[in-house]
Amino acid sequence: SSSSSSSGSSASNSTELLKGDDIYKDVPQTVVGVFFQDNQKTSNAADDDCPFELVAGKPTISESIMGLQFNVSPKSFFQSNVPAATIVYKTAIEWSASDEGTTLLDICSGTGTIGLSMAGSVKEVVGVEMVEAAVLDARQNAERNHIENVTFYCGKAESIMPTVFAKHTSSNIVGIVDPPRCGLHSKVVKAIRACKELKRLVYVSCNQKALVANAADLCRSESNNLTGAPFKPVKVVGVDMFPHTEHCEAIMLFER
Repeated sequence: SSSSSSSGSSASNSTELLKGDDIYKDVPQTVVGVFFQDNQKTSNAADDDCPFELVAGKPTISESIMGLQFNVSPKSFFQSNVPAATIVYKTAIEWSASDEGTTLLDICSGTGTIGLSMAGSVKEVVGVEMVEAAVLDARQNAERNHIENVTFYCGKAESIMPTVFAKHTSSNIVGIVDPPRCGLHSKVVKAIRACKELKRLVYVSCNQKALVANAADLCRSESNNLTGAPFKPVKVVGVDMFPHTEHCEAIMLFER
C-alpha cells in the first residue's frame, strides 16, 4: 500500500531530509510509495487542498477486484478490505437487477470500482465524484480495463446531478450510492426523488446513522419541498468490512 504523512513543519525542510532513494531502500517491499503532505494546521487529518509530494517509489498502488485492475492515488478512496469489498459489490450488482438497457448512475463513484464492475452488464455507467484525483483514476481505470461505456463527472453531486440527468436521459435508470460517513447531501436526495425514471436505488453505507437519516427523506411522503414518489426500503444486509471493530458496511435496497 502507499503511505502518506501530515506535518505542520516546513515542506522544504522535511522533504530535504526525506528525498532520495537512500531512505527508500530499507522500507519493506510491500510499501510501494512514500508521500510527504504539508499540513500547516493542527488537526487529526489534513485538508483536501494540502499538497502532496512523492518522496520515493511509485505515485499509485494497484489493486485487483472482480477481475479488474485499479490504480489508486493518495487522495482517492478505495476499500482496503478487498475480500469484503467484493461481497459488497457483488451484492450491489445482484440487487440492482440491471440489464443491457440500464443506465447505471454511480453517485460518489470514487475510483470507479462499482461502476466499472457493472459496466459489462448495462447500457452505460455514469459516475459522479467530487474528488478530482479519484475521477482521473476512474477514467484511467476504465481505459486500463478497456471499458468504453462509462462517463465520469467531477463535481459535488448536489450541484451537477440536474445536468447529469439532462445529458443521460433513459427510461431505465438504476442508482447506486456509496457516500462518505456524512451520507448524501439533502439536495442529492431531492434530485434522486425528482428523477421519476430512477425506480431502484442501492445504498452502500459505512455509517448507519447517516443511512437512517437519508432513508427517512427517501421514503417520506411527497411534499412541496420533496417532489417525486417516495421509495420503500426492501431489504438490508450488513458486511463485516472492519473486523474486530464496532463498525460494519450496510447495503440497503430501495424501490418505488
